[in-house]
Amino acid sequence: MILLVDPWSIHIKNLREIMEEYDKINFVNCAVLVAWNSIRLSEAQRKKYETELARVFKFRQFHKPIYYVDTIASDEDLRTTLSRTLVKLQNNVIGASELQQGVKRRGLGEKARRKGIELRRQPIVTGPGHRRR
Repeated sequence: MILLVDPWSIHIKNLREIMEEYDKINFVNCAVLVAWNSIRLSEAQRKKYETELARVFKFRQFHKPIYYVDTIASDEDLRTTLSRTLVKLQNNVIGASELQQGVKRRGLGEKARRKGIELRRQPIVTGPGHRRR
């Protein structure tokens, strides 16, 4: 799940509360993307919003960069970041599931190896971001 945030939305109380609750959810398939409007902010205004966002997303900001991205400044940045983030989150889910699962049926693993199927290798995941627009 990806939460796309407009920095100005943190000033709306019920939205801010939802964002704070979302920040407490730390699943491997969740991320926050902050999309800055094309309107130019002064450095002081930008810093103020960044500080407010840091208060709202206090847990998420300290994890890997895929879980919180606040460098989106254009529609192209959004497309690229969204695509990359979706693939990374999908890989996280695949990686987490591999840790918990093994080959349960006797002989199945050996049969797969004989056919050239690697059991410990992650699949290649592609998405819409790999196509040129």
